[in-house]
Amino acid sequence: MNDISFLTATELGPLIKSRQLSPVELTKHILSRIDKIDPILYTRFLNFPSTSREAEDNIMRGEYKGPLHGIPIGIKDNYDKKRYTNDSWLKTFCSFRPNKNATIVKHC
Repeated sequence: MNDISFLTATELGPLIKSRQLSPVELTKHILSRIDKIDPILYTRFLNFPSTSREAEDNIMRGEYKGPLHGIPIGIKDNYDKKRYTNDSWLKTFCSFRPNKNATIVKHC
């Protein structure tokens, strides 16, 4: 298998569906890679390892939900994430802590 860091979602989806790659393994790999390059890119993210475990459990039970099931995604910092300070560079929002998730965040 190629380095999974450089595979597209289109390439990762079949690997997850066929159980050649687990969502947990993929998430751990991506988080490890972020740790290595964070000082260069100044990334910020929320870590939801329970979501990858849930996806893996579903897939192992044969409950595969589609080509993006089990693939971690990043949520841009200007979307509201419940209880998390908005990291947007706009001064207006820099201390704003939403009390609910944006619709896109709810569906991820």
